[in-house]
Formats: sequence, structure tokens, C-alpha cells
Amino acid sequence: MTVPADNSSASGSLIGARLKRPDGPAKLTGSAPYAADLAMPGLLHVRLVLSPHAHARIVGIDAAEALALPGVVAVVTAADLAPYVKSAATSRARCLLTDGEARYCGQPVAAVLAESEAAAEDALSLVVVDYEELPAVLTLDDALADDAPAVWPEGVPGVGAEAAGHGVEAAAGVEPPADAGVEPPTDDGGPRSPNVAARERMDRGDVEEGLGLADVVIRRTYRTPVIHQGYVEPHATIAAPDPLGGLTIWSSTQGVFLPREETARVLGWPDSQVRLVPMTIGGGFGGKGVLLEPLAGVLAVAFKRPVRRGTVPGQPGHQRDDLHRWPLPHSEHPPARLRGRLQHDPAGRLSRAGRRSGRLRDRVGDG
Repeated sequence: MTVPADNSSASGSLIGARLKRPDGPAKLTGSAPYAADLAMPGLLHVRLVLSPHAHARIVGIDAAEALALPGVVAVVTAADLAPYVKSAATSRARCLLTDGEARYCGQPVAAVLAESEAAAEDALSLVVVDYEELPAVLTLDDALADDAPAVWPEGVPGVGAEAAGHGVEAAAGVEPPADAGVEPPTDDGGPRSPNVAARERMDRGDVEEGLGLADVVIRRTYRTPVIHQGYVEPHATIAAPDPLGGLTIWSSTQGVFLPREETARVLGWPDSQVRLVPMTIGGGFGGKGVLLEPLAGVLAVAFKRPVRRGTVPGQPGHQRDDLHRWPLPHSEHPPARLRGRLQHDPAGRLSRAGRRSGRLRDRVGDG
């Protein structure tokens, strides 16, 4: 196809035309602002101590050696953040640091804050955590068993804001939290496992009637593994408190409202007190919704200083090991099982379809 010089197609339509990317010049010249590029006076660097176990009880944390390292300001646990957290952990985004029990591999256990990225990285290996390993559920089938270890032992708290925003209903028999934005569920005879976090149902037409009239019905079960989006740019977030009140967050996020809302809920603030500035994205593919923003926001408020959770090229933290480990349980593509039924006529034309699927998302374990 020959593209006209004016970038329009031969018919004058934009369909099939070669269009310039609006962000092309900034990215090609290196002037595009990324969250990890930002710096400001008094910035604290954050590194996370992550659980190496799929399911374990935190017996104790010894941070004495890390705190003695020059440049280290603090080693923070869930107990330290409790005075600033005003919302129950009704989603992974609101579960900032594990409170006594790690429920997936890579769950943040503690946060190291230091004056430099190098000091934070060095201190990370000096934090000693004593774990007591517990039984873990690593497959969808095991997680759906009635006697499976529960991800939420006190009861599934309901779907989070992101799921509710996509129309996901709460799990049957479980009352959703007041701010989840969902209606109470009904019992449809589905699995009663304590790990059923949510159900989504969509009906169109009478599938059963159509399948009963089918000439050919094909039934298949498909399984997919956990998939991480594989973006090049790691997550990075800077949060800075406003001297007059409020909070500003600069983040590598594909959203604006959801990260702001989740951060505000955790702090118990109105949304208007949190300003979120989305920075240039170096790849996301659905994997950069809400991850670091609530934790960064709470740390900034607690220490009254700007904090950055991310990496800077050329510095020790640029290995990104934990940044690529931690997002896995938050991935938009968790392990899934899909059962499908397709109806064909004698000529092979598809006429009706039905599907039932399950995803191993909120789970004990890392698969």
C-alpha cells in the first residue's frame, strides 16, 4: 500500500493511514518524563522485604543490623503503619504490608527506608525474618475445595474497587463491604470454598435450548498459566505530602482515578486530598493499575517526606527482582480454567456458545 505524503489514505480516511504517535518525539529524544526519573529534596528510597514462601506465619523480624547501616532511616512493618491506615484490607492494593501471615510468595513483609537507593538495597539483605511455613494451595482445583486453607480466614471481604468497576459481583453468601460498590450476592449453587472471592455472570439468549437443538456440540476444558505482562519499565511511584495538607503521587500507572481512590480510602481521606499524576508508561498491557500508590502514600504521610518506590538505572536497585516478583499475584492474567461448549450446524457454522471459567487470583500460594 502506498501511503500519501499527508498521512491520509487515498480516500481521505484515516483508516489504513500511517499516523504519527503523539508520544513518539518525546520518547525518541529521551525527554519523556518517567516516574523513576523524578527527584526532589529530602527524598526517601523504599525497598521491600518480600516473603519467599507461599504461605507462612511471621514469627519475628530482626531489623537491628539493617538499622545500624549508615543512611537507613527506618524499617517499617504493618504495626508501624496501623495508625495511618483507616480502611480494612479489602483488596490486595489495601493490604500494604502483611500483618502476621504471608499469603503469597512475594507479599511485602516490611519496608526499608533510606537516604539513598544503595543504602536501602544494602539494608534489605540485613533484615532477618523468622517464618513458620504453613500449608499452601497452589492450584485452582485445590483452592476450590471446601476444606482449603482460606486466603481470608475471617471471611472474604468482598471484591475491590477495580473488580467492582468492571461489574464483578461479590461471592455468594458473603456480604460485601459498604464501599465495595456491589449488590449483595445470591446463591447460585456454585462452589462454597472460602477462597471464592467473587463471581461474574453474563447471560445472553437461551444457551441450553440452543445446545439441545445442535447438530454438533463440542465441549472442551482449557487451562492457562499465570502470565506477567513483561513490560520493560518497572513500577515506580513517588509520593510527597503537601505542607498545607493532602498528598501528590507521581506514578507509572495506566489509571488515574482508581489509584487515587484506593490511596484515599486507605488514609481515610476524601478523594480531593489526593492528587495523582500519571507519568509516561514504558509498557503496561493492563498490569499497571493499582500497586504501589497506597503504600507510597501512607509512607509519605507517616514520615512527612517524599518517598520513592522504584529503581533508577545504574544504581543497585535496578535489578528489579522484587518489582517483577511482587506484581505476579496482581497480574491481570492469573491462572485460569475455562470450560466451553460450541454448537455447529452440519456445515460447520458456529451458531451458539457457552462458557464457564474460573481464575486463581486471590489465593494462598503463588502457583
